[in-house]
Amino acid sequence: MKGFLGSRADFFSDLLILVLIVILPALVTAIVFAVKKRYLPHKRMMLAIFTVLVLYVIVYETNLTILGGVNSLTTNTDIPLAPYMVLVVFHIVQSAMALILDGATISRG
Repeated sequence: MKGFLGSRADFFSDLLILVLIVILPALVTAIVFAVKKRYLPHKRMMLAIFTVLVLYVIVYETNLTILGGVNSLTTNTDIPLAPYMVLVVFHIVQSAMALILDGATISRG
């Protein structure tokens, strides 16, 4: 399936790029709510962002699996396997820590 942004990427890759573009202004808006002491809109915005990002990860991982997984990425790019795997491991650890911290923050908020 061809994407809609005019690149070689597939539809879901283009969709994920758009989601990332929308997340930054949403985070800024949530910060503005918090600074103005509008805590309920801040909380709702942050929960919405968290939900969107969880869905993002699910769509990303599903799409990566459909496209052929990590082997597809390493064979279709010029990145050597060793540095790529270091980045993958770092990303997995970072994501796991973020999930734990997000869960703790949501449960306390």
